[in-house]
Amino acid sequence: MMATERILPRRRLSGTAGQIPDGRFFSRSTASVLLALAGLFLGGTSAQADTAQPVPSASPVSSRVGLLDARRPDAPRLVLGQLQPEGAALHYLRLSPPMGKKPECCVQAGAAVQDASILQYRGEDAVPADERDAKFQKAPEEGFVGLLLAKNAVVSRTHAHRVVLRWPDRKARLRVDHCLSSEGMHVKVAESGAKGQWVPKAHYYLPLGADVTPDCPAS
Repeated sequence: MMATERILPRRRLSGTAGQIPDGRFFSRSTASVLLALAGLFLGGTSAQADTAQPVPSASPVSSRVGLLDARRPDAPRLVLGQLQPEGAALHYLRLSPPMGKKPECCVQAGAAVQDASILQYRGEDAVPADERDAKFQKAPEEGFVGLLLAKNAVVSRTHAHRVVLRWPDRKARLRVDHCLSSEGMHVKVAESGAKGQWVPKAHYYLPLGADVTPDCPAS
């Protein structure tokens, strides 16, 4: 006996729609639209990732203070709390002598020097600071030692050896203590912290090259 070949009926498709064996329907035009939308979504996400820029963190307020050695007004030197473009105009406050009541304008930072004399403490060790040449826009008649200040600093003195600084755009304050040892000046910068504490941020030492009357408190 010859085997009878069984022929299954062919499913019919109509237009752009068809039926798959489990009974669900699909549309080629609908699928094309969904694929296009998915491509737009993925493309937009990729573009956003490519163009996103990291948000810079605010620099510490202590970076707004530096040290100015203007004992020779015709050849001042300075140490910046934060690197500034060469030639940038910086305000300053006299520490000694005499003590200034408000910031003055202005001194311009120059190139780094090789024979730095200002020291900066790193822990217990004093190392040469990043000292730079400077130039006054209008040179003072007498020499002095002072602070470099970012613009808009509000100055108050609590006593002869302490200055408190603040800026309208920042909540934190700075306390600057300055005093004389037997042969130089110490300048210490601290930033206000939680619970009324002051956090040390910088300690500079400027050799004066002469004997002076010490007035630093005993440590």
